[in-house]
Amino acid sequence: MSAIQIIKDKVQKFILVELADDTGPHLWGNPDAQWHKDIAAEIESAGLKINSVLGGGKLLLQTATCQIYVWGKSSNYGEADFQSVKEMLQAEFPDYKILNREPL
Repeated sequence: MSAIQIIKDKVQKFILVELADDTGPHLWGNPDAQWHKDIAAEIESAGLKINSVLGGGKLLLQTATCQIYVWGKSSNYGEADFQSVKEMLQAEFPDYKILNREPL
């Protein structure tokens, strides 16, 4: 399983989690989630155990412009560390520019 589970070209909520398998942080997004805690429930429904949630926010990966926008925070889990999120996304999408703001 990839450490990043997101949907391209859709604004979505995401959470950054540490799983019990200790494989490092995982970033999991869902454009249909109403709350960040819904994403945590989805992860656990997939048979994965969460050790801790490291925050959340919103993101948009735009394939047409090769840009990824990361912004906001979770009312349940607080703000995910942008530097950690950026490093993960940059490793997975090296040709994309990652911006710490809402898309215009």
